[in-house]
Amino acid sequence: MIKPLSPALGNYVTGNAFFGRDTELALLRSRLLSRQHVTLVAQRRMGKTSLCKESARRYGEEFSFFYVDLQHKRDGADAVAAIAAAAREHVGAWTKVRTVFENLVGAVDSVGNENLSLRLRDAIAGDWRPQGERVLRALEGLPAPAVLILDELPILLTNMMLDRDGRWRQGGREAAAELLEWLRASCIAAQGQVVVVVTGSVGLGPVAARAGASGALNHYAEVSLGPWDAPVAMAAAEALLANHGLTLEADAAEEMVICLGSCIPYHVQLLVDHVAQDATRARRASVGQGTTTHRTPRVVRWAVTLQHLRAG
Repeated sequence: MIKPLSPALGNYVTGNAFFGRDTELALLRSRLLSRQHVTLVAQRRMGKTSLCKESARRYGEEFSFFYVDLQHKRDGADAVAAIAAAAREHVGAWTKVRTVFENLVGAVDSVGNENLSLRLRDAIAGDWRPQGERVLRALEGLPAPAVLILDELPILLTNMMLDRDGRWRQGGREAAAELLEWLRASCIAAQGQVVVVVTGSVGLGPVAARAGASGALNHYAEVSLGPWDAPVAMAAAEALLANHGLTLEADAAEEMVICLGSCIPYHVQLLVDHVAQDATRARRASVGQGTTTHRTPRVVRWAVTLQHLRAG
């Protein structure tokens, strides 16, 4: 009996909706248990956020996870404010972190989540590093080691160095290098009580090299996240179609994988969604060979176009 899998187009997934990444989960957990700082690199729509969120769900008793989205941040002060705001999701951490800002912004507990990071950012005047150090020190000594997931740090660093037209910002390289060096020094000082996971759709190495700060990355271990292999992609397609009450014939599953070429999870889900709609309209109970080939090129082109639009 195939267990139906609910689609998650455009959203991260956890729990029963999480599929096919047990090896990567185990590897990430192993890195965290050994207190290794990690870079998690994969192209968009590969499942980086889902992997991090599922890790937090499964291993929440072993570690205290803090998810920090840096994609639209501007500088080091923004990053520190975002890290501090993420602590609100953990009562023990927030009790300590809020004292870093309490004298500056008053009762931040009354501020909504959407405005909290902005309020904290406004409170950081001048050099952001001393308050950043106090924030990270506040994450030390929790019942479980803190895991700080810095999502799209490479994009933040790139935005610090380059403007929208790709021109160098004055002082941008120095500012990016300063953030990387501060993060490295803070990780060392934490002595395993705070572990950093940097995720990104572009590698941190080339970005650090542009900032002249490659030496700030020698404490990171890499975890890569690639496309699903063929058996996992076919099993996912079968489970996704079962959610629509449809069966997937073996030859059609193989055809789907061949047509996609690279089984990016999002592309698999998108193709299955279109194929399921076709089958439902035709009142078919199964998906057979020849029913996926005409859909695949359009689905992949649409997904890639949408990806570029969102990235811009």
